[in-house]
Amino acid sequence: MSPYRPFSLCVFLGSSDEAPKVHVTLTQDLAHELTKEKVRLVYGGQFDGLMGVLANEMLLKGGDILGIVPKTLWHPKADCINCVQTISLSERKDLMVQESDGFIVLPGGIGTMDEVMHILTLKYIKMLDKPLVFVDPDGYWASFYSMLNDMLNLKYTAAENLKLYTVVKTPQEAIALLI
Repeated sequence: MSPYRPFSLCVFLGSSDEAPKVHVTLTQDLAHELTKEKVRLVYGGQFDGLMGVLANEMLLKGGDILGIVPKTLWHPKADCINCVQTISLSERKDLMVQESDGFIVLPGGIGTMDEVMHILTLKYIKMLDKPLVFVDPDGYWASFYSMLNDMLNLKYTAAENLKLYTVVKTPQEAIALLI
């Protein structure tokens, strides 16, 4: 951790306003754990969907957040507290890596998958040595794990690469692993 910033965890999660209630509750629980442990949230800077739930819950509980938003998603009238604008998605992901001590994955869509694959790739090529934890109480990511196992079974990846991430059921377990 840099001496110039607080201990920070980046959370990858969806921005869809149609998220199931169980995922909203999961996100609220994570916000509670992050604020309880005084962990700064680094996230995609949106106030829609689960991202919005997480940011709003953190702010309501007095938590510290850093939103990182590419200019294509920047809304000048949005009430974005402590947000940084980047030129591109690549710059956004690089800044998320730089500003974070570890990564948590909740349910999300294509953007979340992109962020996860970015972190896994950096870990795979040994350009990153920070933990990646999926909080997956209901098997949302099961097909993703299955795809990685298929890669292993077909010899497209080695068994050690399936150790680049951890899967837990609760935000409490994730925080316990990461702090």
